[in-house]
Amino acid sequence: MLTDERDLLSRELKKKGIEPDQLADGVCSYNTIKEILNGRQECDLLLFFFFLQRLGESPDKKEYILSWKEYQGECVRSRIVSAIFRGRREWAKRALCDYKKKIGAGKAVHEMFVYRGQAMFAYWISHDAAEAKRWLEQALNTTFPRWKYTNWDKCRISTMELENLLAYTRIEQDQEKEVEGLLKKCGKYIENYITDSEEHAKIYSKYAWIAAREEVKKGYPHQALKLCETAINELGKHSIAYFVQPLLRIMLECYEMLGTSDTVYQGKLTKDRCTCYLNALEVIYHNYGKHWMPQDSILWNCSQKAYHLETELIAAERKAFGMTQAELSAGIYENAKEIGKIERGLSSPRQKRFSMLMERFGIERERRSGFVITNSYLAMKVRREIQASAHRHQYDKMNRQASELEKLLDMQIPENQQTVKTIYNMVAFQTGERSPEDILAEDWKLLQMTYHISPEDIKIPKEIIMDSEKKKRGRPKKIKASAPYFYRVPFKSEVDLLNQIAILLKETNQKEEAIQLYEKTIAAFERSKVKEEYQYFSYGLLSANLARDKDMIENSEKGIRHSLQCGKFGGVCNNYLTLACTLFSDSSNQELCQKMVKECYYLFELSESYINQKNVKNFYKNTFECDIEDS
Repeated sequence: MLTDERDLLSRELKKKGIEPDQLADGVCSYNTIKEILNGRQECDLLLFFFFLQRLGESPDKKEYILSWKEYQGECVRSRIVSAIFRGRREWAKRALCDYKKKIGAGKAVHEMFVYRGQAMFAYWISHDAAEAKRWLEQALNTTFPRWKYTNWDKCRISTMELENLLAYTRIEQDQEKEVEGLLKKCGKYIENYITDSEEHAKIYSKYAWIAAREEVKKGYPHQALKLCETAINELGKHSIAYFVQPLLRIMLECYEMLGTSDTVYQGKLTKDRCTCYLNALEVIYHNYGKHWMPQDSILWNCSQKAYHLETELIAAERKAFGMTQAELSAGIYENAKEIGKIERGLSSPRQKRFSMLMERFGIERERRSGFVITNSYLAMKVRREIQASAHRHQYDKMNRQASELEKLLDMQIPENQQTVKTIYNMVAFQTGERSPEDILAEDWKLLQMTYHISPEDIKIPKEIIMDSEKKKRGRPKKIKASAPYFYRVPFKSEVDLLNQIAILLKETNQKEEAIQLYEKTIAAFERSKVKEEYQYFSYGLLSANLARDKDMIENSEKGIRHSLQCGKFGGVCNNYLTLACTLFSDSSNQELCQKMVKECYYLFELSESYINQKNVKNFYKNTFECDIEDS
């Protein structure tokens, strides 16, 4: 087994010198954590997230293959939170009650989530801060009973628990109570133990906002500005848009406090820059964001997960190989009925059998796989760093990172070969080291290692469709396909290859084929029972490129909304720029288009995408015949 929770958790515990009982403290018994680490008990999805966060790592660096039951649990958690922020009082009440009865009873992490939900309900719907505070105390006491201790050095705290602590601190702060002691402990823990840089950026931004409010209250705007700028810079490095607005508002409040005195803050984020960033964000969120999505809630998080359903994956691969349920079950189950139950979402294979099923399809996957097949978090981090470098067109850096990644991976595994060679091929194409035709031929071979489509499948107009099943109680609802689609949702490594193939098709005068490739892949995501918001890094990339190639306003607006929901700058900026350019060619409203391009310029800067920013600046000057900073 390569990447199951047992290997990953054991490796990280040993690497960081953490005892299993520290990881389990407050959430499960010592016997339970030992059973999980010994591979005799499977780990609940929410508990797995909790463990990773207590290890200082991010759950978002993995690609999850979920049972139907696990996925439904995740959807219910999301539904509770969205119902609260939409102000749907009765919906939220029922959802919280049902969750506690069906999922949360007797499980500390789930009980904590229910108490946390009750606190959100009290704060955002009932507007009762005192009640919200009481629920937060219950949430903290459930999984982190030592939260009132003076010293947390022996404790391991998840970011979910840190959010509970910060939300509690926010209420105390609003009630004019002393919060400095608790706030300092949170800040110290974040700096010392949240080792993943992206996870650090997300929780530090919330801490910095609370701490900055405290500094403003005490009359120290310089310290508040420094806290906010540090947080915004961290978010920008990871192209995270969520929680930037409240930080910018605090900075502008501090600049107003300082006025024109000689002691005005000397940071890089000037008052003018903050104003430009905030104005651009407010326009985009107002026009394309969901009105109920909060920008300053400590307990709201945008989704950046990558989910697949085992029911869809197993059925699709079985049919792609031309296997019957009986043939697939041979040597794994006693009869074919078990495969039928799995494909209908009525049961879920245990980890050992799941691995055997994947092996039949030649796929090196476990339920908690990374974007590369490894049990090394360092390799997963490098893979995500390469993604950021690609967004910023840093091709020399990508080559170095790809070489580092290759050394960390087992290159006998097809998915790892796909990932590394795709990166090298991208750099070779961008630098002109190899011809597009040569790279395209290799990419098709790489793709077909795991994903069963060919160049001919792009041109075939008919649908490549799995057999429909009769609707049954307790199973996923049938979703009617609105467009031709490939046989299953691709994994992230396959998406990167498909995207590169589409780019190379355009380079070899096959634009129509490239558009069909995008459309059929996107349709596979839209047909899946998994919501698109749980496939940001794949669906967002493909939809943004399709919008650019088709110059369609509808596609661009859809891409902006998707990226805002997932809280990422990359898709927002690229789709908004595509929209501006499309409107410019179709509309007489040149002033609006000019304003939109300028907003893109500042958002690219905010997300540290400087090459894109430079390109926008040149486009602006050539199109509108003036400098973007002077207009």
